[in-house]
Amino acid sequence: MRIAICEDELEIANLLKDEILNIWKSIKDKDISVKIFANSFGLMDYIENNSVDAVFMDVYLGRENGIELASDIQNRFGNVKVIFITGYVNCVEDVFDVVPFSMLMKPIKEERIKKVLMKLDIATMNDKGGYIILENKEGIHTVEEKDIIYVESNGRYINVILDSTDKIRVIMTMRDAQSRLSDRFMQVHRSYIVNLEKIKKLEKGIAVMRNGVAIPIRRGSYHMVYERYMERMRGF
Repeated sequence: MRIAICEDELEIANLLKDEILNIWKSIKDKDISVKIFANSFGLMDYIENNSVDAVFMDVYLGRENGIELASDIQNRFGNVKVIFITGYVNCVEDVFDVVPFSMLMKPIKEERIKKVLMKLDIATMNDKGGYIILENKEGIHTVEEKDIIYVESNGRYINVILDSTDKIRVIMTMRDAQSRLSDRFMQVHRSYIVNLEKIKKLEKGIAVMRNGVAIPIRRGSYHMVYERYMERMRGF
């Protein structure tokens, strides 16, 4: 999950970031990143160059209009969910002109943040829809997740290894690849993301995939990989 916070009051932004990280850690075994921005300029530049799932934003950003900013985000980046933060009840009607994903009223309650995060997790998974779209010089490839065995880093590129023995090579970071894939995938090493459903055998330090390739597991992560693998095999 990739979250941005746009809030001109730094103390509030940092408190929200800490709560999001702590709550997420308690409910999900998935990576999360939270970036803070004080204004629209830094936020929009970041969204244009990075994958973002959701933006928590104040309705009033100093002299800026958060509602107009949210509208701009929705028009340009349709999958980015907007969660408004406000302490003013009388702004609710204006806020819903842009149909936000959710709203947090100040002072922000921990239980409310938890509900929003759980809702976000479900929504982003639904957005991914069981497939990933890859584009390279050969064209646009729509690949079903169930057909991917693993993803490997190769310099500026990644290689997506498929059941069919095909390999699709695209310019993409491992971080971006992980953000596009569902929770059936796990990054087990800085250079490898594996489909947990395609693991044939787990041994200490390696995951043997169904195509026979042995993928290294980063030091100290075997137990976590084992737990995620077992959860997936049980259908959780």
